[in-house]
Amino acid sequence: MIYRSRILADLDASSDAELRSREDYIEALPPYVLLADADPRHAARLGSVLDHGAALNMHTILLGPAASVPPCRVAADGTVVATDDNSAADGEAEILPPGTRLATLASADLADILDLLRRASFQPDDLGPGDDTEPDPQPADQPTPAAAIADLATPPGDQPAPVRLTVLGEVTLATAGGPITSNVRSDSYALLALLAAHPRGRSLQEIAADLYPGTDPKLALNRVRTAITSLRRVLRNATGQDGGTFILFESDRYRIDPHALDVDLWRFVVAIDRANHADDDPTCLAALREAADHYGGDFAAGQDRVWITDYATTYRHQFLGVLGRIAELTELDAPDQAIAALERALEHDPINEELYQRIMRIHGRRGHLDAVRRTLRLCEDRLSTIGDAEPSEETRRVAARQLHPPAKPSLSGRRR
Repeated sequence: MIYRSRILADLDASSDAELRSREDYIEALPPYVLLADADPRHAARLGSVLDHGAALNMHTILLGPAASVPPCRVAADGTVVATDDNSAADGEAEILPPGTRLATLASADLADILDLLRRASFQPDDLGPGDDTEPDPQPADQPTPAAAIADLATPPGDQPAPVRLTVLGEVTLATAGGPITSNVRSDSYALLALLAAHPRGRSLQEIAADLYPGTDPKLALNRVRTAITSLRRVLRNATGQDGGTFILFESDRYRIDPHALDVDLWRFVVAIDRANHADDDPTCLAALREAADHYGGDFAAGQDRVWITDYATTYRHQFLGVLGRIAELTELDAPDQAIAALERALEHDPINEELYQRIMRIHGRRGHLDAVRRTLRLCEDRLSTIGDAEPSEETRRVAARQLHPPAKPSLSGRRR
């Protein structure tokens, strides 16, 4: 809702339907369906979605009775059975037209479909999400993406890679002598971000489709070749390596030379993999902190390209998971560190009530009641930015338990 509301505000539009009728906006917002229990604890937030969702092309289905929402009952065959509450009032339209029938799927059929998908699934060979190309057959012991690039994180020998590539945050290039800024094309930055997310490379046609959707294929291919040629020339001048390739071409794919470019995204993912396979908490915590240090911001921040959004979302979720695990491992012995990790997570996920709840519990155990109140107020302020939503009842109960803990039972009445 925040993302879509900002788009409308930036373009001075009142609804997604209005955007679709304009010629200056090419990213239509796809329909989004929220399927949720009609839990009265979340009535205020669900009401906000119901009130504002239509303009954002967001639609809500509540399971169970909800106040002020006309119900419909669906029979096993998908027929919508009319109820008294579903009848239209004077001057109002029907909630669903007579004879409406919904598509249904029996549990046994669903189990069969899930089993089929499981047996047909494959292990992706890239870090990036959303690759729609058909994969080549892979052996059964195909390594995980992190394991597949573990050797790429640090070039062999003591000599570091001459160029550092940052894609977590704004895409930048640097050498030991400082940042590389002169003569770098915007297309080259986008190319580097794409190849960083696909360490095993992409074909020329795949790169062109990713970077220049809707462009004439021949023109798009020429633009990719120009971006690669220009980038190699810039890096050769910056490093003094006249024979450096930097972008390899192998097996009909272009990929980053791991001996020439040190990529922060690869180090981030490999550190998470080390944490997942750590044998003890200190080793796991060290790897998690290393991963957090490599995350400098949203993937390819500032690049105005639609395809980047999916990648940014994926890596942001991984980063939030890292901070959550750091907080879990430090909560008892180093609560200040746990709070710092959770507060850093809030910077990237400011309306996640679970984070506020965890912070308030830690403050409550330490007797920092003012900090509990500040955290609850911060939660209220940030939720109010999405249609005047309010903290859930669960969040308020967590705050109340910290501010007014139950009295411990007295032992004075026991007989000795």
